[in-house]
Amino acid sequence: HLSNPMTDKIGSDGSPSGIGCTDPGTCFSVYHSCTKPFRIVGDIDNGAVARSEYQCSSYEGINEEWPTVWMGDSGNDVDASTPGVYRRESSIWSTEGFTLTTVPTKYREDSGGLCGDEIEIDSITTTNPSKVPTVSP
Repeated sequence: HLSNPMTDKIGSDGSPSGIGCTDPGTCFSVYHSCTKPFRIVGDIDNGAVARSEYQCSSYEGINEEWPTVWMGDSGNDVDASTPGVYRRESSIWSTEGFTLTTVPTKYREDSGGLCGDEIEIDSITTTNPSKVPTVSP
């Protein structure tokens, strides 16, 4: 699920020079998205990766191009380089593609659909794991 810390409720801690808040931890209010339970089904004979062989990339190597500084109160820079620490930060949204205009192009381009390319295995529609990005910003 996704979480959205409400940094407007932490006063001066959310300013560009503030200490921020953490989630989980000190953020006053955090909204979480909800999903219905789901199950991933794959067939190794049809190209699925065995769970024992699947490795996620290290957090440090993911999104190296993702901005670590955002626009904060009164247009001042906000340091966003520490994972899990939140301050008031913003960006500019595109009215055409509904993406952030201040991130590298690769994060604004469609990578093959929201959940990857559907494939048919034994009458079960699933998603091809080799075509699904493992991380989204």
